[in-house]
Amino acid sequence: MKEMREPRKTSFYRPRKTPLFSILKNDIDLRELKEQWKEIFPTNEFPPYHYDFYSSIDDYKQKIKEAIETGDETKSGGVIKLVDLAHQK
Repeated sequence: MKEMREPRKTSFYRPRKTPLFSILKNDIDLRELKEQWKEIFPTNEFPPYHYDFYSSIDDYKQKIKEAIETGDETKSGGVIKLVDLAHQK
């Protein structure tokens, strides 16, 4: 019987992407929101999606839209700021 080898981890090794990342990457609404975000908040990074802070991707989009419409990312329920704080070291 042949032993199974572990896959080689070279510089070309990439873990398999989950469907969630593909959805976020290919979402047309999110692309438009990113462009608007860059215009309104040029020094702030676009907030990352984190499943603990949003009930769904639609909720994530809604919070970002609220921040863009008000011009203040803290007025979107503070959720975007919480995500930023959670990722700071």
